[in-house]
Amino acid sequence: MKRNVKKMLSLVIALLLVIPSIGLSFASSEVTIQNVYFQDDNGNMVFVNYAEAIEQSMNGDNTLYRGIQELVGEAESDGSPIYLETNTGVMLDYRRAITNNLFRLQDILGNNDYVVSEDIEYTHELRVVDGNASIEEIEEDSQYVMTIHGPSQLDLNEAGVYTVRTTGDGAGNVDYTAIYEYSVTGGEGLLEYHDGTEWVGVPLTGTFGPSEGFTLTPDWDATTNIRFTPSVAGVYEIEISLIDLEEDEVLAEVDYQVTTVAEPAIVSIAPVDSVVVEEGTTEAEVIDLLALTTTITDSEGQVHTVSLQWSIEDYNANEAGDYTAIGTFELPAGVMNPSNIELQVVATVTVVEIVDWPQEVEDVFVGTSAITGNTYANINIKAEYVDFVEEVYVDGELATQMEQEPSQWRIVVPEGTTADDLRGRIVVVAEYPEPELNVTFRAGSPYLPILHLTVESVENLDEAVQYDVTYMLAGGLTETTAKANIGEETEGFFYNGVISSTVTVTLYNGAGEAIHSEVIVPVL
Repeated sequence: MKRNVKKMLSLVIALLLVIPSIGLSFASSEVTIQNVYFQDDNGNMVFVNYAEAIEQSMNGDNTLYRGIQELVGEAESDGSPIYLETNTGVMLDYRRAITNNLFRLQDILGNNDYVVSEDIEYTHELRVVDGNASIEEIEEDSQYVMTIHGPSQLDLNEAGVYTVRTTGDGAGNVDYTAIYEYSVTGGEGLLEYHDGTEWVGVPLTGTFGPSEGFTLTPDWDATTNIRFTPSVAGVYEIEISLIDLEEDEVLAEVDYQVTTVAEPAIVSIAPVDSVVVEEGTTEAEVIDLLALTTTITDSEGQVHTVSLQWSIEDYNANEAGDYTAIGTFELPAGVMNPSNIELQVVATVTVVEIVDWPQEVEDVFVGTSAITGNTYANINIKAEYVDFVEEVYVDGELATQMEQEPSQWRIVVPEGTTADDLRGRIVVVAEYPEPELNVTFRAGSPYLPILHLTVESVENLDEAVQYDVTYMLAGGLTETTAKANIGEETEGFFYNGVISSTVTVTLYNGAGEAIHSEVIVPVL
């Protein structure tokens, strides 16, 4: 009990030492002074935490309270504005109260004449600095805003310029040491920063400006230009922050989204059909048979039709075989070829030997019966061969000769067969009389064994137009005359009945092909 009484007396003595009568006047009240606002000699409105000063004094540090006594006392003496704020949040006009001889808090409380409804604006604070009570200007932060302007969509490898502007509202009184931090995410590309003179390439993540920072004032207004060129398609985020280097705090920030859409790329080419032609078909005729167009598919699944320009490598219309045809094309607008795909299609042109009907066939007609649905081939024989044709076959199957029309042979063929499909598949069996040569001879000289021969005519072989004669020489050698037309005499040739009593006459058609040979004994 005695210890408690001594402790209480010590507290009262401490209060008597540091708190004047105004403090004691409300010491017993539940309502106390929390803050004091006063105008100093320079006209600044000053804030001081009165309750904190009392607490410090009770803990043995009177510095702040001594400052209150001095500086607030000057305001009291000068009649400068003074306001009290209670721990219950009531603001009181103390200058007016003491003017009306009311010094004690308990005399002022509850009197609406001294209640101030609005907050007290102040710019300075009375606080302890380096062991002394001092009136210090309160640091007010400015608010900064960053904006970014530029294209929100870029083509692949298109450069976009972005203007980044930073402005301060000028409301504060503090300068900062600041720096810009930035990052570009979402893909790859080239980022450049304009240093005021030229564009300078920078990494996709880093800082702008000097590494030690720059002085950022409350009324700052500056523009920074950057340039970005995306190299891959994607959605990019450009993020820029204004950083207080001393406090490592973000003062302002902005982010901007840029979408890069790559133009669709060719991914596939539809093949085209090859063609088969007969010998003698010109290159232009072949190209007319090849596909005029093909289709390509792009990376977005779209199908485009493209026109083909054809060329045929080393084409020879008169030589059977396979030839390579190349059809080139141009890409449609808006379709790219980043993989360097060859813009062409390839087709095979097969040149085949002309397969005609047998010489006895006039023509072939294929038709389908309206009654039975059977498909028939009518094979018509030329009039001059009708008497000689004995059988006609298609793929080894014997056709039937029509009694009422002996020139026609008929056979069932598969549905869908065409007349051209039967080329090379028809065989005609005919029995022809042997050719008969009407030959005359003439001795060339009574002294030399020289003989002239003339094939005056040929029976049963109308296509014969020329002939030559092969004769025997001494030693088993043979010699052949030059060709002569039927009805014309050959050049003279050596003939010695002792060496050989015969000569060989060979007949040729208009194409120069040998079509018949016959051994003849010259008769003079």
